[in-house]
Amino acid sequence: MKILIKLVIVLGLFVIAMMAGPKLLGGDKGYVLIVLGDTAVEMTIVSVVLISTASLIGLWIFVRILLWCISLFKGSHRWIGYFGERKRQQAFYAGLQALATGDRESARKALEKTTQGDFRGVNYLAAAQSATDDRKANYFLVQASEYPESKLAATIMQAKLLDKQEKSKEALALLDDIAEPHDKNSEVVKLKAQLLAKLNQWQTLQTNLQSWKKVLPKEDVINWSQHMAKGKFAEIASKQGAAELKNYWLSLPRKQRIDVGLRAAYAEQLLDQGMHSDAQIMLVEWQKKGPEPSLCRLMRQLNLPNASAAITALEGWIKADNENADLYSTLGAVAFNSNDDVLAEKALLRAIKLNPNKEDFEKLSAIFERKHEPVKALHYIKQAYQIDTSSLNLILPTTE
Repeated sequence: MKILIKLVIVLGLFVIAMMAGPKLLGGDKGYVLIVLGDTAVEMTIVSVVLISTASLIGLWIFVRILLWCISLFKGSHRWIGYFGERKRQQAFYAGLQALATGDRESARKALEKTTQGDFRGVNYLAAAQSATDDRKANYFLVQASEYPESKLAATIMQAKLLDKQEKSKEALALLDDIAEPHDKNSEVVKLKAQLLAKLNQWQTLQTNLQSWKKVLPKEDVINWSQHMAKGKFAEIASKQGAAELKNYWLSLPRKQRIDVGLRAAYAEQLLDQGMHSDAQIMLVEWQKKGPEPSLCRLMRQLNLPNASAAITALEGWIKADNENADLYSTLGAVAFNSNDDVLAEKALLRAIKLNPNKEDFEKLSAIFERKHEPVKALHYIKQAYQIDTSSLNLILPTTE
């Protein structure tokens, strides 16, 4: 609008100059002769200027109207495109909601409508999860892997799909191709460890486990270490005897002997060989700084007439954590196996108050059988077989 105003002002000044100019120069208005073939048009300069001005303004108005019409046409396309994108977004959200509620069929139908939208591959990942067969799932995962933001997730899902199809080697190769830094992703590392174990590539797993310690949860590292060492220790014990097993353990580098997983595997093998006294010494020694779950669990298997070292250690830990049901349960098991029924009963009653479990009820039943109290023994054995920790209404009989 400002341009139009300026144009009109300029043209107005030009018209005034054209009208006043001839008079100032002698009263001659001036004429313009236009000849087109046999036709001749004669106009004054003022007429020419006015007609030219009107034509320019008319042309400007025409151009503005034309541009407005074009914008309407383009806008309708944008509106149609926006409407289509909105429908795809609605289908995307509906698909995710259906997938979350377990309605895979509805999720599949909804997510298949999103393939023309730009969801950075997330829609393809969700569609793969809702797919009814592996072929479709793989197709969607290939599509998702085209987006950098979804490539890692798609690769992990493809590896899991291959593993499900008993193609563990292909799954491992797929994970090995993941570039840094994504190769240190916790889910990638965890899946790699599972595949290596499944393929019995224990040496490779052992080599990688050291560098994976910062990525894997501590419990997973311990479990894998224990799992790898268990087979080796069992082989030595069965072929060369318990004495050679002890020598082999002592020959290991200190760095390996302080590995919790290896310690658990060694202690478990000592117990399997019936060397409960040696196992007790190791388990107590290795837990001087406090209970280690993977080692503490093994103490339940101790079967000694004199388990005072283990009992003393457990009682000390309970003083520091008197609401720990696992410690009471372990103390009860150790005392039960050493025939200290008084301590076992006390510890197990406390354990089932904190966290009822079948094994503790069975031990309590056995204690009262040894004490020739069949009513209480029957009560606890019923609890053992009827226990439901989510809804158990526990009623303990008096023990005076």
